Amino acid sequence: MKNLLRTLFVFSLIVFAGFTAIAQMPRVIREGTGVACQADVTVMSMTAASTTYRYEWLVAPESHVFQINPVYQFKVLATLSGGAVYVYYVTKSAIDANPNVYYVAYPQGGGTALKLYIKNDIPAYPNKNQYTFRFQL
Repeated sequence: MKNLLRTLFVFSLIVFAGFTAIAQMPRVIREGTGVACQADVTVMSMTAASTTYRYEWLVAPESHVFQINPVYQFKVLATLSGGAVYVYYVTKSAIDANPNVYYVAYPQGGGTALKLYIKNDIPAYPNKNQYTFRFQL
């Protein structure tokens, strides 16, 4: 009986370790691409900063709503925890042109490692300037 309990205990530890390793796979995959797990996102008009938000890849693919008042073009800076900085220039009319569809922005200077998806949350009222941002590797 003692051997059976010991065997079950050891087996449960192995299973627990396996599930823990599997749960870390998205993190390993994301970090393995060379992109850090966090980004400080600053959305600004071409003249002044508007909002900063910490984007967490480890939590889940998440979205965040930004109020951008009133601009025609704005700049998005994503400063990764590893030190890399991605800069995106986005034209408001390009986003508003396709209601309820995410507009894809690529970083300035080329590269497609970190894509920025932006959607107007209130397409019937584009002057509300409320946009959902999310990133994807």
